[in-house]
Order: sequence, then structure tokens, then C-alpha cells
Amino acid sequence: MIRTTPVAEGTQPYRWDIPSIYQCTWFGYYRALENGFSAPTYWDRETKTGSYTNAKEWLKNWREPWEVKGLDYEPKAGDIAVFDGEYGHIQYMETDTMYSEYRNGDPNSFRNGKFEKTSNLLGFLHYPYEAVAPVERNQAVNQIQTTDTDLRIRTKPSLKGDVVGYVQLGYYNVLQTKEADGYLWYCISKDRWCADVSVKYLPSDDTDIINEIERYFNSMKSKVNDLTDQNQDLKRDMGDISDIAKRWL
Repeated sequence: MIRTTPVAEGTQPYRWDIPSIYQCTWFGYYRALENGFSAPTYWDRETKTGSYTNAKEWLKNWREPWEVKGLDYEPKAGDIAVFDGEYGHIQYMETDTMYSEYRNGDPNSFRNGKFEKTSNLLGFLHYPYEAVAPVERNQAVNQIQTTDTDLRIRTKPSLKGDVVGYVQLGYYNVLQTKEADGYLWYCISKDRWCADVSVKYLPSDDTDIINEIERYFNSMKSKVNDLTDQNQDLKRDMGDISDIAKRWL
């Protein structure tokens, strides 16, 4: 998705309850998330805390798996150009040659333009993975509908799989499913999986109802088992606390 219009108030995953709305950093940070990428920066990389700081500090506070690129790099769509200045400035690359930006907190300051390497350019942030884009609703295939842009996309159906982005709101074809780590996982593209969390499963019109009921049963059973394990861990911890307390009485 190429953004050529201002961000409508309430659009996810942009945050609207913070004082920095309509700043260039606010826009660049959430524009990356809107495109299905992971967050590009920390407030402080050394402690790996926070979200974003002054624009000119973004290259120092980059967040994995984003990569820092120098002035000789030719930007690609999805990159973030970082500029120097009192607080610095950033532009989001909508295409290889066109940027989008907000400036100075002005809600009317959104614009697109042709990107140029100016003298105050510091470098770029580049995301090394391709985003998984939603598809059109298709009742002939199994699909999921996503409802939460915080849902991670991983390289394999496991909590140990590398996080390579976040889902965008919309529909995704389900290529296969697998249960692991207490979750049912959906494969939505080659080597791209998301958990059955905050999604709506939409079976195809010709789905075998018996198989579908079994799928739901297995998913519920997996979640119940996970809750049971958590309750057992909690009881064990409470027992340990009770034992410690008795020794001090």
C-alpha cells in the first residue's frame, strides 16, 4: 500500500493518545507498522527500551531486524531516510523514489515528494524482509481475518520462530495449519506463520464440516491445556511462597 493521503484519525496501528502525533517520527514509526514491518527504533538502544526519539538519533537507536545503510545506499520502498538538524527529520519511502512525511506536529503538513539526497542526509534504515500483504476476500479458500496489528508474523509455527513483521488488517489465505507451543498456527505465506490469536477463521464454502469441528476442538483443547499448565505453575509458586513465609513466622 502506497500512502498518498493524510492519516485519518483513528487509523490503526497509529497511536492517537500521545503528544507527538503528526510529528515526522510519529508518522515514520507507525507507517512502518502499518506496512506490516516491525518497529524500526528504540528510544534508547543501549537499554532496548521505548519506541522512538529525536529523528536525528534514529540511526543510533535502530531495532533489529532493521539495518543501517550509509549515504552511498540507494533507498527502496519501505526504507526510512534520516536527516540531521536541531531535532532531525525522517521521510518514509513509499516507492524507490517517492517519500511521504509529516512535519512539526501540523495535522495539515502531510505530503508526498520526489526523494533527493541532500547535504543533511545521515543515512537510511532498511527492513530486510518483505511484508505479507492482505488479499481479497475469497470464499473458495480457507482464510483468516485479522483484527489486531500487534499480531506477530514468524518464520515458523513456534514461539521460537524469528519475528519478521506484524499482520496488517485484512484477509489472508491459510496455506496450512499446525499446533505448537499451545497455539494453533496459520501459514499465510511461504515460511510466514501467525498464531490463532485475535483472528477470525473463515473456512471455504466447501469445507468438510466434520474436519472443521475437529479443528476447532483441537484448538480449544490446546488453549485449555496451556491454561492448565499456567495454573499448575501458579499453584507451585504459591506453595513456595507459603513455605518461605512459614520459615519466617
